[in-house]
Amino acid sequence: MDIYKYRSYRKLIQQWINSSEKNGARTQLARAASCSPSWITRVLNGTVHFTPDQAFASARFFGFGEDETEYFLQLVELERSGTSALKAHI
Repeated sequence: MDIYKYRSYRKLIQQWINSSEKNGARTQLARAASCSPSWITRVLNGTVHFTPDQAFASARFFGFGEDETEYFLQLVELERSGTSALKAHI
């Protein structure tokens, strides 16, 4: 998975779930992120965001390297930001 082609952490996760050959991919990610599968569903639907801790645990789960992890965390922070000034800064 080329993380750098994504501008949304939600789209990245959805693509991973859709392309995963593993049954229970959503459940596995939820376990790794210390949340419920329904929380993952809410994240993907746009009603909630990952916390920084959940994002970091997810990056580890995906096997991202240091730079990829930092990029993923920035994607989460970008989507969590509430003002256009903060979004521009990120």
